[in-house]
Amino acid sequence: MVHLVDRCRFLDSRQLRLTIGRGLNPRAFLRRLQQLFHAEYLDRPQQQLNRWWTKGEATKHFVYGLGIEGHKLLYPELHRKGAPTTDWRLRNRRAGAVYMDHRLALSEVMLSFVGAAEGINAQVVNWTEGKEFHQATRLPDYVQLETRTGTVDVPLNPDAHFVLAASDGRREHFFLEVDRGTEPIMRTTWRRTHVYRKLAGYWQLYRGRLAERVGIPSFRVLTVTTSATRIDNMRALARAMDPKQKGSALFLFTTLDQITLDNPGPSLTAPIWFSPVEHADVRALLAAAEAEPHA
Repeated sequence: MVHLVDRCRFLDSRQLRLTIGRGLNPRAFLRRLQQLFHAEYLDRPQQQLNRWWTKGEATKHFVYGLGIEGHKLLYPELHRKGAPTTDWRLRNRRAGAVYMDHRLALSEVMLSFVGAAEGINAQVVNWTEGKEFHQATRLPDYVQLETRTGTVDVPLNPDAHFVLAASDGRREHFFLEVDRGTEPIMRTTWRRTHVYRKLAGYWQLYRGRLAERVGIPSFRVLTVTTSATRIDNMRALARAMDPKQKGSALFLFTTLDQITLDNPGPSLTAPIWFSPVEHADVRALLAAAEAEPHA
C-alpha cells in the first residue's frame, strides 16, 4: 500500500480500496488505512479539506500521501546516520488543491488502465512521468515548432507515458494528458501552457519522427477531459494542425466519467475514444492502437 501511494503521489481511500482492497471488508480496510496514518507510514495532508469546502461538498474520502515512516521504509539510504534530515510531509503540505485534484484524476485513469489490462491478459509497463519519463524514453525536454514569429521551444512533458503489452507480444506506446478544464484551449502566446501547444508538440514529435529515433516506432496521444464540448474543441484543433485538414488518429479523446476504477474494463475495450477524423466511429482503445495514424 505504501509503495502504491508513493508511486501515485496522492490516492484517496476509495482508490486504494478499489485497487488493492477490492474484495476485502471495507471497514477493516479503512481501519488498516487509519493505522498506517497514525503510525506515520501514510499522511493526510490538511489542505485537502479546502477541496471540499471550495466545492461545497461533504467530506467523502480522505486523501493520502507518503508519511515520514513510509519514506524511511522505501528510501532508507536517505535516512541513514549523518544524512540531511527532512520531513517528507512538508512536500505534501505544499501541494495545492488544484495539483492534488489533478494527481487524483491521473491516478484514477492510470490505475484503471492497469486493472483493465490485467482483465484481458495484458499489462501496463514502463509507466513513467516527469524526469523519469525523459530518462526512460530518451526523448528531448522540448520540441521545436516553426511559427509565424519564428521558432519556439515547446515542452514535451506528458502527464504519463506507458506501454501496453498485449498477450500476443504487441507493445503499444501511449502519451497521456489529463485535462481538468483548468487551462485554456488556446492562448495568444506560446510561453504559457494551453491545450493547442501540447497538441502541437505531439504533432511535431510525430511528423519529425523524433520518437522513432529513440525506439518508439508509433504512439498515440490520449487526452481525458471534462466534457463533450472540450472534446469537440480539441478535435477541431487537431484537425486544423493537419496540413490536409482531415485530422489524425494520432490523437484520441474521451471524458473522465468514462474511465473509473469502479469499472476499469471499458477504458481499454469499450468504444469511448473519439479521434479528430471527421465522421469517424468512436473507438475502443485497443482497436485504435492497431490503426495507422491517419486512418
